[in-house]
Amino acid sequence: MNLLVLVLLAQAQQVSTKLPEPPPREPPKWEVFAGFQGGIRPDSLGGGGGALIGVNRQILKWLRAEVSVGLGMYTQPIDVLTMIRLGARFEWPTQGRLKPFLLLNFAHQHEAGWEHVKMDPIPVVLGLSEHENGVHHRSGLETGLGLVYELPARKNSPISGRIGVKASFTALLGDGPPRYIDLTTLVGLCF
Repeated sequence: MNLLVLVLLAQAQQVSTKLPEPPPREPPKWEVFAGFQGGIRPDSLGGGGGALIGVNRQILKWLRAEVSVGLGMYTQPIDVLTMIRLGARFEWPTQGRLKPFLLLNFAHQHEAGWEHVKMDPIPVVLGLSEHENGVHHRSGLETGLGLVYELPARKNSPISGRIGVKASFTALLGDGPPRYIDLTTLVGLCF
């Protein structure tokens, strides 16, 4: 009888020393990202590339509102671009770390020739140039497909990371090459 009591007490003590597991952490809502892109303008056979920074926020499990700005340069004709994008990522709500997405953005660009940028770089990049025919403002639509991989977060860390790639097609109205096809690599911090 005493042996049975000792065994039961040892098991009770073992159960009581186990700490309950913390509840699963809520996935981060915000992402700040940077990207590098390269692409072509098929209508003028000009290639180029650029860099961008942006932020997005999860609204629904499958929807992220997104805004980004970038700076790029293309040839044929030689243009310096300030790219502004505002829209949404529609992410497939998978259980794993890989998340495919569809991108739909309003696209706006400030475009200027290299000669205008050399004369007055900051106002031209910001779209405020006073030079005659210095900056063209054009708007349109950007669509794309992408894939992001959510990096494992450190234990008890509120910050995690994501890396990804997207292929996009941009159609712009107004004077200038109407279409852009770009491939962009993305690196993001989520919190």
